[in-house]
Amino acid sequence: MLPRRTLSPRQDAPDRRVAEYAVMQTFVSSPEAAFDALYYRSASSLIRQLDLLTGRPRLARRAVRRAFVLAWERWPEVAVAPDPAAWVRAAAYAEGLAPWRRNRRKASARRHDAELRTALLRLPRSYRQAVLLYDGVGLDLPETAAESQASTPAAAGRITRGRAALTEAAPGPEPGLPARLAALLAVDCAAMVPWAPPAVRRRSERRTRRLTAGALALTAAVAAATLYAATTEAERRMPAVPEAGTGASTDAGAPDLPKVRRGEFSPQ
Repeated sequence: MLPRRTLSPRQDAPDRRVAEYAVMQTFVSSPEAAFDALYYRSASSLIRQLDLLTGRPRLARRAVRRAFVLAWERWPEVAVAPDPAAWVRAAAYAEGLAPWRRNRRKASARRHDAELRTALLRLPRSYRQAVLLYDGVGLDLPETAAESQASTPAAAGRITRGRAALTEAAPGPEPGLPARLAALLAVDCAAMVPWAPPAVRRRSERRTRRLTAGALALTAAVAAATLYAATTEAERRMPAVPEAGTGASTDAGAPDLPKVRRGEFSPQ
């Protein structure tokens, strides 16, 4: 059994991030400017986080780019979120940690603190995510649990066990694991961002147009198929009209009416 450890609370973290975004919003005058500011503030750090989580720099870049594409596509929702950066981070983590993606276990020795990075990649995916969010990004325990889609006790257990495994596999000098993870995330990765915010917005708009055109085409195809099926069924149910000269009565099935003789009724 691993010893239980007390996780230090971070009460000021949500308020600090909301205040930072509020300050950022005061300097922008349009949705495009707000998106660009969020991108410049978060993209580089997110790529580094995904690089540590997956061990795949190219996958990290693709996951972050897709997260920002989705963010611009749903910007009215993202712009009013309490923490837009958390929205983008959750989308990037979901893309990078998808179950069908395989994580590489090897790490280059040229990287900063390669021993810790290798040990982090050897952790189970859920432990890796919880430790990075809590000790690397600096979220508090409820936020870590929410973003990792786990209960608070489960997230605390993952952090405790992940810390113990990392400390055993990659022992290092003080100031300890949180500072070492923060140092890994602080490594400059601006060169890993090969696209500018306008390019991301254009990619998102093209994707929206393709999805809209596809939805309209599908709706038209369904409507045409429904109309064809209804017309065919109506024609099938329509009674056949007898041909002339066959002697068949056109009033087949009608009730017999009494014949009226001439002069039976007065002119009145």
